[in-house]
Amino acid sequence: TLDALLRVLRERLLTSAVRLSKKEKYRAWRLAWYDNGLGRIYKRWMRKVLKGKTVEADRFNLQLTQAALKREMERLGQVQMLLLNRPAELSETLLLMASAPSPNQTSKKATVCMLDAAGAKVALQANYSSRGSVAASYGDDGLQKYAIEAHAWTGSARELV
Repeated sequence: TLDALLRVLRERLLTSAVRLSKKEKYRAWRLAWYDNGLGRIYKRWMRKVLKGKTVEADRFNLQLTQAALKREMERLGQVQMLLLNRPAELSETLLLMASAPSPNQTSKKATVCMLDAAGAKVALQANYSSRGSVAASYGDDGLQKYAIEAHAWTGSARELV
């Protein structure tokens, strides 16, 4: 489900952000080490001779690392907010009401099949894929509200993933 995908994405973003944070601290320490002490010219010269890199290249790499860390943190915040704002789970009463066929519902409209005790899957067919038609296929206000919230959350989750 999208919830599980978002949780995996959150864990990977956390791992990546920790790695980038460590790299940023190391690169900042390395630049400070070059600038401190009496032998800073000697240190810079040895770095250029041995590794072929300059201090300017190290500063550029530090800026890239900082930008990547900022982007990872922004994306992590988006994923976390999406997980926190997901719609509440469908109650057992509404779940049972959704699984019972209504008199005005034909087999061509919307079918609801139970997956487990925690939730239900709405299998929409043919022309019942838009937000309005999802809400219109349910008679109860609770189901209508849940369908609209779930549809909006699913759309924003798919956009992010």
